[in-house]
Amino acid sequence: MGEEWVKEELKKDLSNRHPILQWHQSMVIYQRKKIQSADNVHSIPMTGAIAALTGLAYNLYHIAHNSELQEKLINRLKDRNQFLGAYYETQVVAFFIQAGFEIDFEDEDDSNSTHCEFTAKHTKSGRNFSVEAKARMPGKENAKISNQLYSALKKNAHHERIIFIDINMSEKTTGLETTQWIKEAIRDLREAEKRLKIKGNDAPSAYVFLTNQQSPYNLNNTNFDVATLAESFKIPDFQIDAPFTNLRAAIDSRDKHKEVIDLFESIKNHHKIPSTFDGEIPEFAFGGEAINEQRLIVGNKYLIPDENGKDTIGTLLDPVVMVEKGKHHVHAIYELQNGRKVICKNELTKEEVVAYNQHPNTFFGIYKPQNRIAKDPIELYDFYFETYSKSSKEQLLEFMKNYQNYDELLEMNQEELAKLYCEGLTYHALKEGHFGNHD
Repeated sequence: MGEEWVKEELKKDLSNRHPILQWHQSMVIYQRKKIQSADNVHSIPMTGAIAALTGLAYNLYHIAHNSELQEKLINRLKDRNQFLGAYYETQVVAFFIQAGFEIDFEDEDDSNSTHCEFTAKHTKSGRNFSVEAKARMPGKENAKISNQLYSALKKNAHHERIIFIDINMSEKTTGLETTQWIKEAIRDLREAEKRLKIKGNDAPSAYVFLTNQQSPYNLNNTNFDVATLAESFKIPDFQIDAPFTNLRAAIDSRDKHKEVIDLFESIKNHHKIPSTFDGEIPEFAFGGEAINEQRLIVGNKYLIPDENGKDTIGTLLDPVVMVEKGKHHVHAIYELQNGRKVICKNELTKEEVVAYNQHPNTFFGIYKPQNRIAKDPIELYDFYFETYSKSSKEQLLEFMKNYQNYDELLEMNQEELAKLYCEGLTYHALKEGHFGNHD
């Protein structure tokens, strides 16, 4: 923001300072209460002020490293009258960058026509979206969003639309409970589908993300929520209560909206700011030499007992964590220098258990998915598809040789066969009650 700007803000009374400086002051007071020395790494519950301040910093970090950080955006952030909208725009841009989209900001100097804030391109599929971000003013007693929806839809868009609207309400979301603001916002969205016109014409369709970020309104509290809901305007099969007649219909719908679902999954998975720049697990990065010396990393060599109990060198090949009588143990396959393989077992320390529970899939230095639980039939289908999508057409036909419509299967390509086979496996698992843990 610039040192001079900060100095000028600090000359003002706290109540008249820019929100960023108010957040900073709350953070400093909290840190002084909780942290008595600077000699060690400390861990304290995050307040709304810390979440808001570091969140904005992290958003700007994303924009600076993945797209053009516009000077006009910084100027809008400095302006108290424009701060709310600019702050929310940084969050929305960061959402897309974290999900792997390429960002192209629109030309703000082009006054010949209205346009959305930016274009987001899905790097894998190449699908483009025109994105608009709207933040409601705080203090409203209802969660109606039709005004923000209209303001976003009247903008010219070159691609399919994604609209983000921040509700800005203090009502909290507990677990999976549907709170009043969610009910009100969706009801207003459905009513707008029936009546909303743009220049006399029916309004265009759009994906709609509803958020409610409470950190700026809970500066000194640690109990606050961040909620995000993926919905739509005039896209019937991308609504929260969309009905599907069968599993295939749900999967086909999911595939049609894959890029937007990728965005939503990324928002769910990346809601915490990482503690390290290189992706290292914090417990190992800050745990000191003791915890790192004993850390198990696939491919590294360790002193282990051989089949005769003598110490020897073994290369870690395939570890897995198992909980036995309340304790976490690693059962691992090692390859000895003579080529033989042995299995060794050791117990995790308390610090390692914390690290494993937080980051099970990367605990051993590589990406290695651990045991999972499918929460719904589609996740179960995905579990099967991860395996059988790699099978050849010939292998799939062999698996399905007893199907009644086998002659029709011969005409299908490999992908169609894999989907059909995995769909059958999912229905069978549901019928037999085999729905839960899957290794």
